[in-house]
Amino acid sequence: MRKSIIDIAHMVKEIDYPGGLPAELKEFHSYIVDGGHVLMCIPKQFMTALSSDKPYMYEAPIPVKYVMEKGYELVDDYLLVDVLYDGILGVVVDEIYDEF
Repeated sequence: MRKSIIDIAHMVKEIDYPGGLPAELKEFHSYIVDGGHVLMCIPKQFMTALSSDKPYMYEAPIPVKYVMEKGYELVDDYLLVDVLYDGILGVVVDEIYDEF
C-alpha cells in the first residue's frame, strides 16, 4: 500500500485489476471503495513536489483507464500524469473512466 493512502486504509480493498496491469504499475494500484480501481499518481502541475521531502503527499487517486489512455511518466518511484486537478474537488476526470 502506498504511503499516500495509509490514512484511508479502511477504504482500500485487495482486489486485482481485471486483465492485469503492466508490472511497473502494480505498486501504484489500489481499489478504493468509493473510487474503484485507481493508480496513485502526482498530477503534473505538482511535479515540483518530487523535490520535496514528502512527495507522496501530492499523490492522488486517478482511474486506471484514464492513466492507461492518457499516458504517464515514471519518475523517482512516482507516476506523473497530466490531469485536471481542482483544489476543492481533487482530480477531475469524466466518469467513463471509473471502474468498480
